[in-house]
Amino acid sequence: MKVFILLIFLLMYSLSSIGQISSNNQNWENIIKNQPDFSGDANLQQDLILKLEDLSRHPISLNKCNEKDLLEIPFVNLLDAQLIIKHRNLNGEFLCIEELVAVNDLKIEMALWIRHFVFVDKKLLSAFKSNGFNENSRAELNLTRMFKSSDVDLYPKQYFHDLIKFKMKLSDTWQFGFNLENDAGEKYASLKNGVFDFRSFHLYYQGNTRLKRIAFGDYRLHYGQGLGLGLGFAPGKGAQVLNAIRFNDGINKFSSFDENRFFRGIAFSYDFKLFDLDVFCSYKNKDVSLVSDTLMQGSIVETGLHRTESELAKKNQLAEYLVGFHSGFQIKKIKFGLLALHRKLSDNLMVDKSKPYQFWNESASNYYLGGMNLRLNYKNLLLASELTFDSYRAHAAQITGLIAFDSKLDFVFLIRDYSKNYNNPFANGMSEWSNQNERGFYFGSAYKLTRNLSLSAFGDYYVSDWLKYRFPSYKWGLDYFSELKYELRSGLKTGIRMRRISSEENQDNSIKPIISVQIRGFLQFKIHKNIELLSRYDLNSKTGTSKLSSNLFMEELEWKSQKMSINIRYSIFSSDENGPLLYATESELNGVFGLNTYSGNGNSGFVLMNYSITKNFKIGTKLGYLKSNKLEFVEYDWKIQLRFKF
Repeated sequence: MKVFILLIFLLMYSLSSIGQISSNNQNWENIIKNQPDFSGDANLQQDLILKLEDLSRHPISLNKCNEKDLLEIPFVNLLDAQLIIKHRNLNGEFLCIEELVAVNDLKIEMALWIRHFVFVDKKLLSAFKSNGFNENSRAELNLTRMFKSSDVDLYPKQYFHDLIKFKMKLSDTWQFGFNLENDAGEKYASLKNGVFDFRSFHLYYQGNTRLKRIAFGDYRLHYGQGLGLGLGFAPGKGAQVLNAIRFNDGINKFSSFDENRFFRGIAFSYDFKLFDLDVFCSYKNKDVSLVSDTLMQGSIVETGLHRTESELAKKNQLAEYLVGFHSGFQIKKIKFGLLALHRKLSDNLMVDKSKPYQFWNESASNYYLGGMNLRLNYKNLLLASELTFDSYRAHAAQITGLIAFDSKLDFVFLIRDYSKNYNNPFANGMSEWSNQNERGFYFGSAYKLTRNLSLSAFGDYYVSDWLKYRFPSYKWGLDYFSELKYELRSGLKTGIRMRRISSEENQDNSIKPIISVQIRGFLQFKIHKNIELLSRYDLNSKTGTSKLSSNLFMEELEWKSQKMSINIRYSIFSSDENGPLLYATESELNGVFGLNTYSGNGNSGFVLMNYSITKNFKIGTKLGYLKSNKLEFVEYDWKIQLRFKF
């Protein structure tokens, strides 16, 4: 009976939307194009892209997953996961992925988002397949070479930026992978010295036994709300206003090209029935800017670049040792966690206390951290909190709540308090500047006005009690955002968003009020089942001693077939001298990060092509240019990537 009812439901639904539901599994990339959330942090956006790509190629079983498995999907919150599990418990196993749209109170947009990263074991409805994932593929090798025309003159002996990425599924529970990278200007070393400048590998186990996870090599840790340990991707303030609550994923493999935010060693997670215990230890070298030839060190450098003699002199000058544990307890709807770690550096760091804004910077070689996190789920209320404290006698505290009033209205709030001397280098809590010297209150809401029209907004007020560079001793700010979005199942999506930030800044040795306004309008339209058009206009302005503005107009055409995809983009931008920067994420080769910054007056564009030569061999190439009055010559960049499956 369920099969018959579901078939009727899907048949009716397909009249208006099934063309989008059954589309290519890479459609998740579209959400990145219009996201302002990560425009200031390239590494976080790269982490997000890699995580989504990995999930799309290793999807989650809808009929075997639990709430924690579904929370691995970015932007999915606990309430969404519970609705899916509740539907499965009441109605039996999912017959196909499209049954997600029938989950009571689960928003259509969330159902369409989740379907890219899940699969159904039973192939009862073969017409509705989620993606082209090749179950027989056990390994994949990506070879990528990139260069910019400006690097040819700067680094004539090595102007290529080379990436090698390999991943292998050894079994249903074991995975292995490694990354190799040489930035433009970084010379290839001898085989004895490792050839590539950056090398990363992992051997990762994830099973359903008492021994839940094991990570050898490079890995990441995330617990609670990220105030103690929060390496890797975490959503911030942006269009996804409800993502203030974060769901920890504990121990996870590291497969990014970020050369700093990871641990290197061993970690494992064990289930003792009454509680879970994660234990980890790490040893790695860090780059440091040397103050002198003595043992005293300056600040830690995290650029990851080793192109010149000066940059090479900073490489691996400081050793970092780390050991710690996290223990989690679950009692009905309450989850409680304890965290402790000790980090030791091979030398002290030196702080220039003649500069007041550096007064509270870290300096001691020994660093201790302890903390606790709590999560409570009761009916339509979800509360999450975390408190951490360190050897500087500093603390970071946060309380977050998510309330689902009904299927149309959701509300979230976040209260935070980070000490001015809180110097946890592994923190990734939600904040305006950094996880230090800040108190604030954030609230956001998403409301479904009609079936196709939605409104989302957030407001954030924050203060700092100690000097920041270019800011007064008592720094405050008010940041609010709103977006009105209209979306049809036919493939039309349009909206307008505005973000306004009010604060103060030290300009010309006097405190001036600053108002920054960002306005964006966008239109996404499916001209044909294989052709999509994206139009976008950005206007950024900043008012202080004078009013400065920047403009960006962007047009992109995307064409996809079974074997080939082509993206063409053209952008025109203009900005006043020293005007606010403009950011735009670009369609990219798989696993290669793309975030453009526009400054000055000019235009840019690119052509991107991905082609499947065979089922297990793909090739991608991208040619782009940037012309600006701030550049002496037109800058060209070219990328090529080969992808092999075994």
